[in-house]
Amino acid sequence: MKKFLQIMILLVSVFMLVSCGDKTPDLTIEVPANVAINGDILSWDAVEDADSYLVYIDSLSIEVDGTSFNLLNEPMSVGEHMISVVAVKGESFSLPSTVLTYTVVILANPATIVSAIIEDFDLTYEPGLIQSDFSNEWDYENYLRALEIAQAYADASANVRMTEANAIGFFSDFMNMTQSNDIESLDDLMDEMEMFETYNMTPYATAYVLYNVALVGMDGDIDQEFLDAFTDNEELVIQSLEMVLDFLMTVKNSIPANVITTIDGSITSQEITNAEIFLIKDEMVTILKDNLPSIDDFTILYTTLFYVAGAITGENMASYNEHASYLAEVNHLEFDLVLSMLDDITLTMINELKTLVENMTVEVYNPIWDSYYSETDPKASIDLILYIATYIDDFKTTNSAKFDMFDTLMQDDSAEALYGIVIDNIISQIENDVNVPAEQKTDVIAMLNEFKGEYDTIIAAKDIIEEIGLNAFAEFMDSEASLIMNILTLNEAEEFEAAELAALIEDIFSDAISLNSVVTDELDQAAFQTLLNFMKIPLPMMFVMYAVQDVDYETIYDDISPYIAELLANAIVLEKAFINNLDDIDVSGLIGDDASIMLTPLLDVLTATLTPANETLIMDSIDIIFDDILKQSDILLLEDMTISEVNDAKALVVEDVEFYIDEIQAMSTWDLSDLTPEQQERIDAIVLLIDELFNSNSNNNGITFDNSIPIFEGEKQMLYMNDFEEQYYEFVAGESVSHRIFGYYSQNSYTPELVIYDVYGYPMDMTMFEYHDSKVYSCMFEFYFIEGETYYIGIRGASNVPFTLEIRSFNSEPKTLENQAVPVILGESYDVIFDIFFDANIYSFIPEVDGQYDIYSYGGYYNDPSLLIIEDSIGVLGEFDNEADNNNFYADDFFLEAGHTYYLLITDDSDYLTPFSFIITPYDEGEPDPATSSFDTAIPVSAGQTIETTIMQGKIIYYIFEPTTSGYYDIYSTCPDDSIDPVLDLYNSTFDFLDQADDEGTNWNFYMDDYYFFADQTYYFAVFTYDYSTVTFSFVVSDPS
Repeated sequence: MKKFLQIMILLVSVFMLVSCGDKTPDLTIEVPANVAINGDILSWDAVEDADSYLVYIDSLSIEVDGTSFNLLNEPMSVGEHMISVVAVKGESFSLPSTVLTYTVVILANPATIVSAIIEDFDLTYEPGLIQSDFSNEWDYENYLRALEIAQAYADASANVRMTEANAIGFFSDFMNMTQSNDIESLDDLMDEMEMFETYNMTPYATAYVLYNVALVGMDGDIDQEFLDAFTDNEELVIQSLEMVLDFLMTVKNSIPANVITTIDGSITSQEITNAEIFLIKDEMVTILKDNLPSIDDFTILYTTLFYVAGAITGENMASYNEHASYLAEVNHLEFDLVLSMLDDITLTMINELKTLVENMTVEVYNPIWDSYYSETDPKASIDLILYIATYIDDFKTTNSAKFDMFDTLMQDDSAEALYGIVIDNIISQIENDVNVPAEQKTDVIAMLNEFKGEYDTIIAAKDIIEEIGLNAFAEFMDSEASLIMNILTLNEAEEFEAAELAALIEDIFSDAISLNSVVTDELDQAAFQTLLNFMKIPLPMMFVMYAVQDVDYETIYDDISPYIAELLANAIVLEKAFINNLDDIDVSGLIGDDASIMLTPLLDVLTATLTPANETLIMDSIDIIFDDILKQSDILLLEDMTISEVNDAKALVVEDVEFYIDEIQAMSTWDLSDLTPEQQERIDAIVLLIDELFNSNSNNNGITFDNSIPIFEGEKQMLYMNDFEEQYYEFVAGESVSHRIFGYYSQNSYTPELVIYDVYGYPMDMTMFEYHDSKVYSCMFEFYFIEGETYYIGIRGASNVPFTLEIRSFNSEPKTLENQAVPVILGESYDVIFDIFFDANIYSFIPEVDGQYDIYSYGGYYNDPSLLIIEDSIGVLGEFDNEADNNNFYADDFFLEAGHTYYLLITDDSDYLTPFSFIITPYDEGEPDPATSSFDTAIPVSAGQTIETTIMQGKIIYYIFEPTTSGYYDIYSTCPDDSIDPVLDLYNSTFDFLDQADDEGTNWNFYMDDYYFFADQTYYFAVFTYDYSTVTFSFVVSDPS
């Protein structure tokens, strides 16, 4: 009977092979021999030239590349199964091998496994518990979930034919590993992972068990569509999991012991050397390269991904699946290239890169703040770019076969097909999106369809741009960036010898011409037409965005784009002719002060460029513009022009162009060093025409300087910034020399910037301000201005914030303490007044006797004055700020020597231009002048009293009030009109601010109404005004109520 079954299985196998339709039996192909089953491993002898083998389990066939197969990797029902092997060669196959019997028996009872492992969730759990066994519904639900997972694990482990001991042991060890805090090193983790081999858990068995347990774990906790995809594609998901697990186990078994030791050592010491990092890197990259999943493995992953994604989104992913192997091949090659690059990087390269990066930063001295700041060295940056670019170029050369393969893949039909599929899916999602308005849907879908249909155009344009970029990059590499390096050298150097300068300019010309050549060589009329075709694609959306209607833009574009391509190609021809003639200039002849020296070679270049053929090309281009483009009926309609008007415009252009050509050719014959008055007038007229043609006070940047503010060398200017708009100063240099531009700006929420423009609005240089303290941004900027030239300095900052600007020539008389100081006399009070913010007043004082002196500021309620005491031969002796009340400085008991000159540099860090005062007094003179009133010199007042007070500009008068009765008091001023604006601040005995009265009464009078004062307590009134002159008024302290 068994022999009969084997024959039947053999016949069925042959029948199934034939019925597949893609392979045919071939009796010349050797039948696999020595087929045997050892334990669960099926093996056979290799067949010469066989491509693969088919393992038949009953009627199921499994394709195998090698000569063995683990039967545990295929779930089978309990009982006997017929096993045979077929060799496959091309489209043919051999007859089946000898049929073997493989008996599947259940090695474990799932119920036994459940009873054993349920305790791993909770020691109180056991099978058969009911809800009444638990104190609450939550605990019972947790039990049911644990029981469900345990049952799924038991069934799955039995199906992969684990023994009861292995199933129970593996689960227990796995649970312990996930909950353990003992894994402190890679070696510990490797030891834990040995459990997979200990319990004979093959990648397939592990994947099968994980899948079935995960299926239970996801139930109820995950989107139903994803769960359906997970269950409907069981075989694919398990295959994908098996592939990942096989890869991880292979990597795990490949990591050398010395690498594990190195990693563990770095974890313990929290230190690792660069050499150790590269040891780990080299070993890990080798392992990953040796065990990189195959293209078939990537294909399985993509197929799984597409099926799951389709189930979740509801999209038909069948079209994607057709290209799963293509995407797998692309990704496999990408991984291979990345690993090759990682393998290629050495410690020496990293050290070289580190040095190059360190060289990029240089320290620059800032004389204003007597400090250094970091700046990037552009030449060092170019060196870094060259280093990286050279490495990439060498890497591509070494791996040219792989890059060629990548280019081939990018040209595969699958690339275009996937491009279309992606756009179709985007369109489908937009169509089904109820939140997108119908009209907008139509427009967007139309544009996407346009993109979809223009794949070849997009690729062609990409190829042109890519080729230009590659050519420019190759030129950059071949020349070692000499064009950029030479320009930087020219910009950095202050002086050159004539021959050295000529050689440098010659090199710049040569490099620029070479670069121009490699870029323009790719741009002929056909290339421009391709680029114009690409630019047409987004036009429909642009017309929709700008509400252009009733215009057949496609027809217009198609009609004029060939002419535009021809115009652009003509421009390239003329540009090449001009550049090539420029290459013939003797640069050494350009060096000098005579303007004719520059004009002569320029005229020579223009004359050589304007050959009869090129003159014809210019005129032909004018014909194209006016006759072929502007006279198109649709263009005439859009421009609201008639053919007669187009003809008139063309005539004017032709007249101007012919005039310029004639003048250039005539001038080329003149002796420019000895011009006649008439010749000079003609040159001046040409220059003026060119200036009017290309430049104006309103320029390409849209900048106008009509409201600019004149500023002169040595002058300080102040303005308020306006809503982040750029403010402009106009500066005409009096001499050709470097100047320093000083700026100060009080704002800590927006970093201002300063830009220098030429008269045409083109930025020549710029700087950002540096933040120095809690109040001020500043800059010190050097720029070389040319005598008689006009420049515009643009400042941008936050609105309503003051800004101060000063320009100083390097040749102007330096500002010293001596030539700026105002002498002061002991005991006299001096008013400090600033016209602009961030200014400094300098005073000089010569003591007549050695001694201790007090120097202090007073008045100016809103000011924040500060003081530097400087002795010329020594430097700064002291800095004072906020030592007294109301932010005043107070240099107390400061020793000064007789006959020495001391400079007092006084500034105001506030945003107010109100005046304040300062005075110098001997330390032992006693109390200060009443004008310097403070809490210590407060004037007593009492209830029911009217106090008349006279307050000088910027001063504060202090009063002391000690009520004898607790109660509510009114304190108010009695100014008869609004010419005075008094204020009263109230303080307690420890000088803490309590309240302020300001403008509560009529005519700007203050009125502190019903303020409760306690008997026998001390209070202070600080009385001042907002006025800029000395005023007299009265205020009243009422009786208590």
